[in-house]
Amino acid sequence: MAKISKPNNQATKTTQAPATQTPEVVKTGVENVTGDQAQQPSGSENAKNVTNDTTEVNATSDQTNTGVDQGSDEAVVGQSETGDVAADQQVNNDAPGVDEVKEVKVASAQPIVDIPKLPEIVIEKSFNEVQEEMFTEIDNALKRVLVGVSADKVALFAVVTNYIRKMAPRQPMTIEDGRRYQASFSNILKVILNQKDTDGDFDKCLTALLRVFDLASKSTLSEHYVFRFLEHVEMTTEDIGTFTRIVNLLSITAPVKGRKEALKQIDFNKTLRTGFSDEARQRIMNFYGA
Repeated sequence: MAKISKPNNQATKTTQAPATQTPEVVKTGVENVTGDQAQQPSGSENAKNVTNDTTEVNATSDQTNTGVDQGSDEAVVGQSETGDVAADQQVNNDAPGVDEVKEVKVASAQPIVDIPKLPEIVIEKSFNEVQEEMFTEIDNALKRVLVGVSADKVALFAVVTNYIRKMAPRQPMTIEDGRRYQASFSNILKVILNQKDTDGDFDKCLTALLRVFDLASKSTLSEHYVFRFLEHVEMTTEDIGTFTRIVNLLSITAPVKGRKEALKQIDFNKTLRTGFSDEARQRIMNFYGA
């Protein structure tokens, strides 16, 4: 008979590899599974779990690193902004205020040294130059006024202009020559004013005389020179009076401006009472509108 062997009561024990424990993961806001609560996956599920756990760990690490980096950046930015603000505040504290800046600008705009204004330089003409200009003006005025006047009447004014040149201020003159020029001037005035007005030239001749007296009023025909040698002239008292009144009449009425006012002060009957014919006296009064 075959011998039947007794089964070994000692059951063969199957040795299983100890389950791999999932490392404990620190994850903010995520529930961690550790210890006995973790299930013991096996095979492909275990591999998937390991892969998922690894992914989660990496993601958690990335998030942690990202948070750290963001925290670091924010800290750096905060420090930078804080430094900039502090620097700005320091600059603002050191910089002058608006009012101070305005005061500084105004102060800097003011001249440091006041430069005095130089007086206007006026080159004065010599006395001789002034006299020559006057002589030229008289000659030109006579040419304009006496246009159309007969030559014999124009020649009378040559005596007048010669007197003005010879008897001008600062001209050396002997008493004999002065007396002669003074007498000729007195006579030529009476001739011009008493001449007959056959050609209707009287108004032009009287206008020419007034122009000459006006231009020479600060020179030969001024009150200081016009009677320069009269006391040495051999003239009657009546002739001296006539000459004096003629000169006064022509001097007062020579300027066109203010002539009307000056005429109010003249008594023509008294001024023209001697030295004139009746016709000459009337022509003079008609010229002035008296």
